[in-house]
Amino acid sequence: MTRPAIASISVMAAAIVLIATAAFRSWSPLRVDKIPALASDTNPWPGDSFQELGYLAALAEIPLGLQVRGSRVNHRSEFRGEFLSGWFTARPVVGMLVSGFPKSPGNSLALELRNAQGEIRVFSFDPVNPGEDWQPWRVALPAGAVSFRIRAVDGTTDFNGWLAVTDPFVPSGRPAFQTQLARTFQAFAIQAVLFLTLGLPVGRCLAGKPWCPPPLVPLLAGAAVASLGYAAFWIYFAHPLAGRIFTWGTLLVSCGFAISGRRQSEPADRTLRHPLFLAALIALFYLALLLLYEPTRFSYTAANRFEAGLPSDNEIPRAFADRLWRGQSPRELWGDWQSSDRPPLQAGWQLLTWPVLHALGFDLDVSANTAGVCFQLLWVFAVWALVRHLGASARQALGIVAAIAFSGVLLEYSVFVWPKLAAAALVVAAYLLWRDERSGRPQLRFAIGGWCAALGWLAHGGVAFSLLGLAPLVLVWRSRVRSLHWLCALAAFGAVAAPWTAYQKFYDPPGNRLLKWHLGGEMGIDRRGALEAIADGYRKAGLATTLRNKWSNVRFQFEGRWPGLRDFDLSLKSTRLREGETVYTVRSWGAWILALLAPLLWLVRARPAPPAETRRALLELCWWFLGGACVWLALLFMPNTATIHQGTLVTQLLGPALLAVGAFQLNRWYFAALATFQAAWFALAWTPPSPLVEGRLLPAPALLAVICGMVLLALVWLGAWAEKSPGHRT
Repeated sequence: MTRPAIASISVMAAAIVLIATAAFRSWSPLRVDKIPALASDTNPWPGDSFQELGYLAALAEIPLGLQVRGSRVNHRSEFRGEFLSGWFTARPVVGMLVSGFPKSPGNSLALELRNAQGEIRVFSFDPVNPGEDWQPWRVALPAGAVSFRIRAVDGTTDFNGWLAVTDPFVPSGRPAFQTQLARTFQAFAIQAVLFLTLGLPVGRCLAGKPWCPPPLVPLLAGAAVASLGYAAFWIYFAHPLAGRIFTWGTLLVSCGFAISGRRQSEPADRTLRHPLFLAALIALFYLALLLLYEPTRFSYTAANRFEAGLPSDNEIPRAFADRLWRGQSPRELWGDWQSSDRPPLQAGWQLLTWPVLHALGFDLDVSANTAGVCFQLLWVFAVWALVRHLGASARQALGIVAAIAFSGVLLEYSVFVWPKLAAAALVVAAYLLWRDERSGRPQLRFAIGGWCAALGWLAHGGVAFSLLGLAPLVLVWRSRVRSLHWLCALAAFGAVAAPWTAYQKFYDPPGNRLLKWHLGGEMGIDRRGALEAIADGYRKAGLATTLRNKWSNVRFQFEGRWPGLRDFDLSLKSTRLREGETVYTVRSWGAWILALLAPLLWLVRARPAPPAETRRALLELCWWFLGGACVWLALLFMPNTATIHQGTLVTQLLGPALLAVGAFQLNRWYFAALATFQAAWFALAWTPPSPLVEGRLLPAPALLAVICGMVLLALVWLGAWAEKSPGHRT
C-alpha cells in the first residue's frame, strides 16, 4: 500500500471516530465532577459580594452544573471588596474557570491550601488575564493538603476591573478545561480532518477529468466544500434543525463516498498530497507564531498578536453563524452592522463543522476561528495552481509556495479570519479555468469558473475589483473564446449570487453600506441607493478634489516608513514595521521587490528567455494584476484609504507569486537567496509580541515554529535545485 493511500485511510478513520464520538456526546454530554465542601452542612459558595451573573463573558461556555461568582454586578464595574469561599475537600488536581482581569492592579485571585497542621499556603493566579473569555486554571495540590478555599479581591473601579470564577471541579479532558493553546491545536486538527473528509471525494472525482487541470484539483475541491457551506447557510437560515441534519448527513455521506472509492483514489491522492502537505505545514507554522505568547481568546489574540487593536471584523462571521445556529434573527448583527452588509460564505463554511465541534465541547470562538483558518488556507492551493500554471514542476512549486509563505500579509490574514484570502483564492480558480485553453469542455469550464467567481464575491466583495480588472484581458481573448462561453460563466455567477442579492434587497435591506462608503465616501446609514450616494459624493467633491484623492491613493501604495528598515531595534519598531507590511502594497512584498530586476538582468546577462507559453502566461497575469489594481485605485473615493485590507487580496497573491517565479526563472541562486533573506526578516519582524499581548513565551509553539520554518526553508532550497519542468502542464 502506498503512502498516499495510507494517509487517506488514516484521515477517513479519524473522521469516522470523530463523528461517532461527537454523535455520542451530543446525546450524552460530559458531566462536571464538582469538588464537595469539606463540611456538608455549610454553604461553601456565598453570593453576598460577588454574585452569580457578575461577569461580561459568554454564559454558554460555562459547563452545566458549575456556579459562578463575579464582581461585575448589574453590569457595573466598581469596588466589590472580597469574595471568600468555604473550605473544599482537597483533590490531587483542582480546576476552575476564570474570567475577567484578576491580575489588574488592585485585584487578586488565589487558592489557599490548608494541611493537617492548619498551616495555610497560597497559590496566586499566574496566567494572563482572560478578559471576556473563560480560561481554565489548574492547580496541582501538594501531598499534605487537606482542604482549600478560593479568595478573590476586586479592588478597582475601572471598566476592565472585574473578575469571575466558577466553583472548583476535578479537571477532565473536556476542551473547556484545557488551555487556549491545547484547545486551538486540537480544534484545528479536527477541523482539518473534517474538511478533508468533505473535500477528498470531490478531489478524487475531479482528478483525471479532461476539463480540469491537475494543479487545480485541490482548489476546486475547496470550492466544492465552500459550495456546501453556502448551502448550509441557507438551510440553517430556513431552520436550525434542518441545518444540523444537513451537516451531519453531509459528513456521513462524504465518509461513505471516501471509503467506497478508496481503490480508485491513488492517482488523485498523489495529485493532492503536495499542496495538502504544504497547507498543513504552513498552518502549523502560522498557528505556532500566533500562539507564541500565552494566548487568550483566539479572536482577541488574532486581533492583537501582530498588530495592536485590529477591528473585530474577524468575529462578525462567527456572530452571523451563531445567530443561525440558535434560530435567531440575524438582523442588527454586530454593533451598527446589518447582516446584509457582509457576505455570508464564511458563516456557512463554519456551520459545516460546527455541530461536531460543539458536541465535542469546543467553545464557539475557537470552533469558528479554526474553521476560518482552514478557509483562508485556500490561498495555498491558489498559489500552487498559479505557480504550476507558470511552468513549475511539483517540486519547484513546493519551493516557490514555501518561499511566499514568509509573508506578513499572508500570516496575518490567515489567522485574523477576514474572509479575504479565501475570496482571492476562489477568484484565482475562476481565472485559471477561463484561461486554460488546452482542456476540453469549455462551456463547463467557464460555468464552473463563474461559479467560483461568485463564491469569491460571496466570501468578500473586494474581489470585484479584480473581476472588473479582467475586462482588458477578455477583449484580448475574444478571438479564442466564444461569447457562449462567457454567457455560461455569467449564468453560473448569477445563479449563485442571486439568492444573496435577494436577501440583501428584501430580507435585510439595503445591503449597500460598504459600496456607498468606499466608492462614494458616505459612511452614514441612509435610504439612498448606491449609485445615487456615489454620484452625490463626486458632485460634492468636485473634479479637482477627486483627482487629488485618486493620486493620493496611487502614492499611498509606495509608502510604509522605508527609512525605518535601517533600524533593527525590533523590540521597539516591530509593530510599526508589521503595520507597514500589511497596509502598503509595495512594502508588503519585502525582499521580493528585488525580483523586479529580473527582466533587466535577463537582457544584461543574455539569458535564454522562458518558453513562449510561460512568457505569455506571465504577461497575462501581470496585466491582470495591473488591471485589478487600477480599477481599485480608480474607484476608491476617499484619499489615502487604498490600504491592503480595503482592496482585493488577489493582488497579494499575484504580486509575490509573479515576483518569486520571475526570480526563479532568472537564477535559482538568486531566488533561494531572496527567499532566505525574506525568511530571516520575517522571523525578526513577526516574532516579537505587540504591546497588547501579555504572557510568557511558550516553549511548545516556539519549537514548532522553528521546526516548521526550517522545513519550509528546506523546501525552498530543494525546489530551487529540482529538475526543470518541460512545460506548465506537467
